[in-house]
Amino acid sequence: MLGDRIKIDRNFGKKTLAFIGNPVVCILTALIMSAFFYIKGLNEKIPYYYISKAKLINSSQGKSLMVSTIEMQYTYYVDVAIWNNGLQFIDFSDFVESQPISLKANGINKIIRSDLIAKSRAELNVSSQVDNKILFINMKENEALEQGDGVCFRVFFNSYDYYKIRFNLMSRIKGTKDGFKYINLKRVSKATHTSRLVIGWFIILVSILIRSVGLMIVKNPVVFRQSELIILLIIVITWTYYTYEYIYFAINLPWLNL
Repeated sequence: MLGDRIKIDRNFGKKTLAFIGNPVVCILTALIMSAFFYIKGLNEKIPYYYISKAKLINSSQGKSLMVSTIEMQYTYYVDVAIWNNGLQFIDFSDFVESQPISLKANGINKIIRSDLIAKSRAELNVSSQVDNKILFINMKENEALEQGDGVCFRVFFNSYDYYKIRFNLMSRIKGTKDGFKYINLKRVSKATHTSRLVIGWFIILVSILIRSVGLMIVKNPVVFRQSELIILLIIVITWTYYTYEYIYFAINLPWLNL
């Protein structure tokens, strides 16, 4: 170590391996990993939902909805997806009848219509019903949401104030704390994030290689400041979590293309 700098050489590698191989470190790592997977396994039913941003309808959608040109300026739609991201299936009997799956809206006049635009398997029997400002999503008897199972509805509605539009999905599912929980799928969208992930890892690796190779070419020791290593560690951990989050959700939803 040179002042606040850390020399990356054979001695540093030996110390790093010795630290990783330390029995206390190994035990703590094993305990942390065991606790993580144990807690994760406790919540095997993981119902999620996603609601896209409201968008104005186009002319063909306006004709289908039979709205006038003037009404089209105030007619929007959102895509609402629900799915089971857990390992354990969610059965029809798990839904509490007194608190059905309902999409409640604020800042709108009324919901016009709901169309089923995607589902994980052809035989999945899920439907919707509109009641003024509320959309009810119903799963037929003897049906279940298996791992990765879900549906997506396109919901059309009228609103005169875009900035007051708010949607919230309410539900009660046995074996879960809050029923369907919101997650922002745009954070893990394949279309947006595949290239971003690759570019991010490329920049991280190239940055390390440029510094290391450059110093080796001029026959200087590979040295990093402590602050640089801390920043690099934070970036690698953050990008690793980002990669895990992307893979975890994207793989489970091949049927959903938003």
